[in-house]
Amino acid sequence: MIDLSDPRSHAAVHEAGHVVAAVVLGVDVEGASITQGADDDARVLLGPLPHPAAFYLANPLALREEMEKRVLVLMAGWAAVSVLTGEYRRSSFGCERDFEQAEELAKRLYEPESVISCLNRSRQQVRGLLLSRWREVESVCDYLLEHESAVRETLVDLVSKRV
Repeated sequence: MIDLSDPRSHAAVHEAGHVVAAVVLGVDVEGASITQGADDDARVLLGPLPHPAAFYLANPLALREEMEKRVLVLMAGWAAVSVLTGEYRRSSFGCERDFEQAEELAKRLYEPESVISCLNRSRQQVRGLLLSRWREVESVCDYLLEHESAVRETLVDLVSKRV
């Protein structure tokens, strides 16, 4: 059972949302941690884009698709917490910075008047994805609570094990 009154559980749910979205969408995830470091920050580390820059120069739609996936991954921590709380507060654990990064990325992809609607669609889309994979969110969350961090291989295994 996830206890969101416990800051570690809150962090684990948030980071598990990022991890599950990244793995399902095919975005490379290098690791995740809920260990509070010097910068007092839990995190998921995403890998680089899967192709060299020259590929994206020749295939701008592929770059757009990769960036849209990353917007979804950025929104996934917020979405995971909202599944449990029913709230969409930007100020909840880690969500403000994620939202700002997603907004900056969306500004590069969409016209200014479309950014907020894009983020709202992304939030709904990734929330649906997480609801359909909630067992995996819980598995990653439980693992992070027990071990505090995980590497790529472990995270992929946890998400890929469909019960």
